[in-house]
Amino acid sequence: MQLRALRRMRLQVAELATQDSALLEAVRRRRRELEDELSAVRSREDVLAGMADSSEGLLAAVDRQIERRRADTGTGPDVSAGTAEEASDGGASSAHMTVPEAIRLFLREREEATTKEIADHIKKVRPDVNIENLSSTLSRLKNERGLLVQPRAGVYRLGGEWAVPNSL
Repeated sequence: MQLRALRRMRLQVAELATQDSALLEAVRRRRRELEDELSAVRSREDVLAGMADSSEGLLAAVDRQIERRRADTGTGPDVSAGTAEEASDGGASSAHMTVPEAIRLFLREREEATTKEIADHIKKVRPDVNIENLSSTLSRLKNERGLLVQPRAGVYRLGGEWAVPNSL
């Protein structure tokens, strides 16, 4: 009778092990789904960050054009309109170039640079920026927007429409 009881217990344990394995596989499948969803959200975030960077760069370029035209015509600032910086901080001048714009200007001066050289430059011109995000910015500018090329690992130069002189 002991052998029969042990066999019955083995069947119960085997069934429990099968159920536990199925539960574990379901949890692993759900984790993969969530990781895929998180990856998609991060990609979307990178795209939107690129769009925001681009918009900020365009706004800064338009502001510079306005200032150049004012300087060329000898007119002062348009008091009724104001600049985006003046509106956002109550009049104090806080003109910052965007990180992509700083990268572009830096590479225009030197043709190509390493990630470290670019990081050092960004630290100087934008000390307020979290430099740990630079790699994702460089990747976005290279892979998604085609504005940078990478001739060697860790080295970047201008590409796409940025490679055209004076296209700002």
